[in-house]
Amino acid sequence: MKTLLAGYYLELGLTPSRTRMKEQVQARAAIMVALRQHTTTTAIGKLFDMDHSSVVHHCRKHNENLLYWKGYSKMFDLAKKHCGVLNYKSKQAKLKTIRLEINRLKRLEQIIKSS
Repeated sequence: MKTLLAGYYLELGLTPSRTRMKEQVQARAAIMVALRQHTTTTAIGKLFDMDHSSVVHHCRKHNENLLYWKGYSKMFDLAKKHCGVLNYKSKQAKLKTIRLEINRLKRLEQIIKSS
């Protein structure tokens, strides 16, 4: 996920920091909300070296931010784009698990048939 963050900030033209400057807070909030679909608030908090409650706060404020915070919606769209990679990896991991389970069940079927 650190690589994902690096690419996101690079495309924004920002160096990530913990400052409260508007563009930094917007960038953090947007990527935190986008990541929330893929992992826990605790994991996201650790990624940013913050408490999970910061992630919860940004998630709760997301709809308001989209409406009233100039520039936030573009950052969120970019964050979703970068998180699309996680969707693909997640699906691939699930498919791998399903294939392993199918193979296990086939072996079990053979054992039952032979006994």
